[in-house]
Amino acid sequence: MLRKMTNIETIYLFMFIFSILSVFRVVVKFIFSLLQTSPERLVMSNREILFQGITLSYVITYTIQNFL
Repeated sequence: MLRKMTNIETIYLFMFIFSILSVFRVVVKFIFSLLQTSPERLVMSNREILFQGITLSYVITYTIQNFL
């Protein structure tokens, strides 16, 4: 039986995947800025730091609830 896209589990899964991609993007930016010949600081606004904190905490929470 097919699952509906409006199922709450599907929405949580979408948010989880979006959060993983968001955290992965920052990690890649950090590694690239670190490996440059002249390393540059990774500059993030307060809003970006808050968003990354929320997405990372969601990834950790989702992982603990569903995989442990």
